[in-house]
Amino acid sequence: MSRYLLSPAPAEDPPPAPTPRDFNIPDEAWGTRSTLAARRPGDPLDPSLQREITIANATRAAELQNQFLERQREILHTGPDAFLAMTGRDAATGADAVLARLEAARQDTLDQAGNAAQHRLLQQALADHRLVEQATVANHVGRQTQAWRQATAQARLDQLRRQATIDHADPGAIESLHAAADGALQEIARTRPQTGAAFRDPGTEPSIWRVAIDAALGKFDYPSSIVLYNRAADRIDPAERAILQPLIEGARQHLAGQDYLKRIGLPDTQDLAALDAAHQAATAQNEADWPDNASQRATNQHYLDVAFGRQKLQVVQAKGDLVQAVTNWLDQPAPDGGPQTQRPPLPLWTKLNQDEQRAVDDQLARNANAQALHPDSPPPNESAPPDGSIDPEEPLPRQDPGVTTAETNSGAPTGSSQKDSRAESATVPAAAATAPATVAPAEGPPLADLAATVARQIVTLAPDLAAPAAFAISLLTPMNSTDVGFELDDGLRVRLPPGQRTATIERRTHKGILGIGETWQPLPVEAAIGETGTGHQALLINRDQLERAVGPEAAKRALAKGGVAPNPQVPPPPVPWIVEIHVAELDKDTKTIVHRDVPEERVRDYCPNYPMINQAALEGSARAQAKGLPNGMAYGRSVHKEVQTEVEKMAELRGALDERGIKELRAEQALLRGEPLSHTPPGSSRLDVLELYPDRRTACVYEIKTGNARLSKEALERYAREAQAYAKAGYDRIYVVVVRVP
Repeated sequence: MSRYLLSPAPAEDPPPAPTPRDFNIPDEAWGTRSTLAARRPGDPLDPSLQREITIANATRAAELQNQFLERQREILHTGPDAFLAMTGRDAATGADAVLARLEAARQDTLDQAGNAAQHRLLQQALADHRLVEQATVANHVGRQTQAWRQATAQARLDQLRRQATIDHADPGAIESLHAAADGALQEIARTRPQTGAAFRDPGTEPSIWRVAIDAALGKFDYPSSIVLYNRAADRIDPAERAILQPLIEGARQHLAGQDYLKRIGLPDTQDLAALDAAHQAATAQNEADWPDNASQRATNQHYLDVAFGRQKLQVVQAKGDLVQAVTNWLDQPAPDGGPQTQRPPLPLWTKLNQDEQRAVDDQLARNANAQALHPDSPPPNESAPPDGSIDPEEPLPRQDPGVTTAETNSGAPTGSSQKDSRAESATVPAAAATAPATVAPAEGPPLADLAATVARQIVTLAPDLAAPAAFAISLLTPMNSTDVGFELDDGLRVRLPPGQRTATIERRTHKGILGIGETWQPLPVEAAIGETGTGHQALLINRDQLERAVGPEAAKRALAKGGVAPNPQVPPPPVPWIVEIHVAELDKDTKTIVHRDVPEERVRDYCPNYPMINQAALEGSARAQAKGLPNGMAYGRSVHKEVQTEVEKMAELRGALDERGIKELRAEQALLRGEPLSHTPPGSSRLDVLELYPDRRTACVYEIKTGNARLSKEALERYAREAQAYAKAGYDRIYVVVVRVP
């Protein structure tokens, strides 16, 4: 039985016992542990063991020191509220707080020491760091205190400058501000080396004197600016003096001009002719008084022109108010319901001159004797509007077919005084409501349609205006019940009977007031509606007769009126032409250029490819606008680039060009003195699009213009002469067409 109590032999040897290396424990640490574990209380330490303990304490103290340095770096440098990142007043007042935070971090680190030896080692190291911290904080506080002082002084200087703009008219106040600014500038200079700010050149910051002078000049207070400049004297830096001197000279000129205007004086008159004469006399006197000083003379003339212009405007406004008041009085019915027969109130009456008073009296007399003067006139229409206008639905009488307009007009004596109804719109004059039946146009439309008929005639006189309807309305001036016209010049008008192409040129012989008492005299000048050399309808006036009747200057102004042209028409010059829609024609023999008009719809007759180029420009404009480009250089370049791309595509389609008779099509062609170039040197011209039509002996140059850009006359002529290079190859017709896009 005993053999069963013996332990059976193991199948294999047991594993070895674990070693310190299996647990990653350093040998020296395991040895120290083993040694200490074997010691009994009171046994002395082995010298080798004492050395190990000293190393361990020093290592722990160094570890805690590293921990403190990380915290110190966060407090001083890297943290969100790092002290060394503070500037100015914040840094100067934050020293105590940051030192307290450092002390707290130091104490927290000391509290983590495991024994007295570690505490002693760590305390010594952290004490050394305290000295470095205090020096760092003190240096930063010192620099930022200087920066704080400098910023405060700069803010003070800015305050003084703003005050100088307010006190610019008080030299004493500017003196005080200048003295205070000197102190601020000295403070800035003292603190600049410590802050590291760069020194600024003299004159880079304006002085108090300059700020005050600039403010005075900006408010047109020229006397104050001159007083300040003289009072500042040498206290202004030479660089500033060089800037201010021409400004002060200009201020002195303006004061001299104002004094000169006071010396000349303005006449106390309400007569525009007298004002014009006085203005001309003052201009002549100014030229005589300042023959050698063109600048002062121009300044004086500016003040003279403005002063006389304002007085003339006041006279015109006063006269307009007076005329309106008198007209309103004359339009008022009398107490009995009839026409006005009483003179205007004395405050109005006494402002009229004798001729105007006489004209008003004549009108009042005609009002009082209306039935006696027109016994065949029908009685007043009680249902008519109070202002005397005609009901547009009421049928109007027609003229007796046996009486012509010319016969009717000839019945009135030349130069007779009569009231012409004037209106800004193309309405039928009120006088037509009571006119005899014999004054209506023969077989013509009723008078209610007269204004529209005449408006259509007048529109043909100005076919190129942007708003011909407005032009016609503003120029319509009913003469009698049949004639209308428009003003050619001051005191010169055209009278045009409806349905006729022959017009009469008349000169005013008496102005009257608001047309009351106004008289006109026909002039021996032939005028009629006809066609100009370019196919436009215009009023053709015999130039020689008009110059003899009214003088060259008045004739020139009249012929410059829109829709008016001289007669006979000058025949067009020979080819080649240069066309711009407004056409400039280049005479190949005389080398002179004559500008004339060509309607846009006729440009295709000269350059058949114009619609395609125009369409390419419009599409380029649309694409540029889609990019959000505003009008300007970038917008223009974008449109030109789009057109160039499209033209180059068309140029590649040789068959399509041959069908149109185009031999050559180029984009952005550079020319210098008539020679084609591959680049654009100074002095050369760049043609946006160039077409050559050999069958038509024609060269077409397209110039793309965007927005409000315009092709100057000089550029047009330069392009013409550059394109003359192709005349040598037989292209003797040269057209320059401006393609305008929005």
